Amino acid sequence: MQEVSVIICSVKPELLKQVSENIEKTITVEHEIIAIDNSQNIYGICQAYNIGAEKSKYDNLCFVHEDVLFKTNNWGKQICSILENKDIGLIGLAGNTVKAKSPSPWWTYNTKYRRANIKHVLNSKIEKLYYNPNNEELSEVVAIDGVFMCCRKEVWQKNKFDEINFPKFHSYDIDFSMQIYQNYKIFVTFEIELEHHSTGSYNSQWVESVINYAKKWNKKLPVSSQVLSKIEKKQIEKEALTIFISTLLSNKKRKLLFVKYLLKKIRISFWDKTNIIFLKRFVKNILN
Repeated sequence: MQEVSVIICSVKPELLKQVSENIEKTITVEHEIIAIDNSQNIYGICQAYNIGAEKSKYDNLCFVHEDVLFKTNNWGKQICSILENKDIGLIGLAGNTVKAKSPSPWWTYNTKYRRANIKHVLNSKIEKLYYNPNNEELSEVVAIDGVFMCCRKEVWQKNKFDEINFPKFHSYDIDFSMQIYQNYKIFVTFEIELEHHSTGSYNSQWVESVINYAKKWNKKLPVSSQVLSKIEKKQIEKEALTIFISTLLSNKKRKLLFVKYLLKKIRISFWDKTNIIFLKRFVKNILN
């Protein structure tokens, strides 16, 4: 059935109004918009999305941020057609073909693993993220960005958003991806264009969330939708660790505090011997 329940965690009424009008014009299938009012910061995004999904009446669910604009007409038909394939559990517009064992975001420094078709528009600056090295309409990944996530309701019912480990607004997307990845395939579609009018924030909540993710999925990670050599795997882990530590140290005035936080929170079991050595050298250089 070509029907979609669009679920939005809303904090700004003006953005909700704008995206709702945009969806009405572009989705072109039977749909409903379920907006969970979070203007008072009552819910974490996992709880808001679970509440919205519980209220939904259609078989196809679309979880989307409110600060977006769809630039593709008939995008509702696109996602409904893709989700007719029962082997596919989740689709998005940005994702990665690998997910490291080290605490890290969905993306990697090395863009050859990225798949994306999103335009970031912020303060009149436009950044087009388009990574499609194989010129595919659909590209298989293992993790997607939470700005736009679609699945069948039956898939969500078996893999509800984890409100316990991810009570705020970070890593809910890579955890949702990982849950679904255990039994289904995940894809990025390049047939839908989206403008996103903000960028992610990498604060202390993000740090906590990626550590929680690494702890939760430690025995399952790393994962990849493509064959990787041992050298590639080691390089991915090293890059992921670099992203994580660099985020911790992004505020130079609190460098020592960040290092202490790092040493307190890290569990060495996240990494192999190579990354432990790298970690020790990194911290030593910072403190000198």
